[in-house]
Amino acid sequence: MTELMELLRWAVCLFGLTYIVTEAAIFNKVREPIASKSAFLRRLMICPICFSLWGSLILSVIYFSPTGNLLTDALMGVGTYWLFNKASDD
Repeated sequence: MTELMELLRWAVCLFGLTYIVTEAAIFNKVREPIASKSAFLRRLMICPICFSLWGSLILSVIYFSPTGNLLTDALMGVGTYWLFNKASDD
């Protein structure tokens, strides 16, 4: 698979993961108990930008690092979520 396709796959996985964890109704029963454990986890579960930063780090460690640098991956993940979210707004 080409590097561009891997990058696109990483970006779509990150967007989907962030959306499901922070906004999707299907995750409500999991999100609320996790969010009640600490202020940090609460913020992480309700803030898509916050979660996309940590989610991009997790994806980069366990799946694929698009840039080879975790800090750059994290910042790119935040930008990716923001861009995809703006593109999907009605």
